[in-house]
Amino acid sequence: MESKKYEEAKKRVKKKKEFREHLKSFIVTNAIMLGIGWMYGFFNAWQTVIFFWGIGLVFHYVEAYGIPGMGSDEDWEREEMEKELKNLGGTEADLDLMREEQATDEFLDLDSRRPVERKNYDEGDLV
Repeated sequence: MESKKYEEAKKRVKKKKEFREHLKSFIVTNAIMLGIGWMYGFFNAWQTVIFFWGIGLVFHYVEAYGIPGMGSDEDWEREEMEKELKNLGGTEADLDLMREEQATDEFLDLDSRRPVERKNYDEGDLV
């Protein structure tokens, strides 16, 4: 049985691989078409296709890698905490403590929640 983290990593790698293949086909195809267009005098005809295909390629990049510098707030916070601990000379034990605290903050144990008491109301009680 594979873990959820492994499955998520596998999906991300697959998206990145698909983007790289898309980028290769974009470069090769457009280089050939621009070369042919330049040799036969219809250089400008292919520019519209390159423009719109390029827009699609940008969206594919964002899907695979995300917007540069715009990671999730939790990831950013964790990375910044690790940097600051290292700058302050923190030990591996300090890093482990920080990771444990973040894990307990993010984890909601549904079994530990107390049941909500439901009150019975009559129709006349409602306004």
